[in-house]
Amino acid sequence: MNSSEPARPAIGACELTEARAAIEAEAAALAATAITDVELDKLDRIVDCMADETSAPDQHDFDTDRDFHFQIASASRNKAMIETIKQLWRYRSEISDIRSAHESIRKPHSQERLNEHRAISIALRKRDPELARNAMRTHFKCIIGSMLDVAEERAVADVRRRTKENRARFLEGTPAL
Repeated sequence: MNSSEPARPAIGACELTEARAAIEAEAAALAATAITDVELDKLDRIVDCMADETSAPDQHDFDTDRDFHFQIASASRNKAMIETIKQLWRYRSEISDIRSAHESIRKPHSQERLNEHRAISIALRKRDPELARNAMRTHFKCIIGSMLDVAEERAVADVRRRTKENRARFLEGTPAL
């Protein structure tokens, strides 16, 4: 990074997702009362595209997920929220630890994410702000839970690896004490 580039904030994946949950849940509530039928149809097409991608998530999956969330932000008709959501997505794609955390849960949890996106879309189609808000919060809560599960699995695997190394070092081939 050169001196003219701003430093990226030290934000973790769960922290960023928590912020997104707060902001995007409210954007979904606003969108529920303002979204047009044309926008709902576009959202449904995005979800259909996600369904086609669940078997092989890739960069296109990231783009489709972003499009889904941006469509809802746009339907909120709140420029400050739209810009804030765009910035949070920049952090999600540009901060390597955050990007990595999301990539670690993308494929194994793609069906769950698809179901969550469908629930959000259905809530918006019902034009129910509270239902839309709760569906979006649930989506992000599930993402955080998945990231914590992966982090725990990695930590346990690391402890097991180190313990195995220590057993080999201290117990195998060592004369009885």
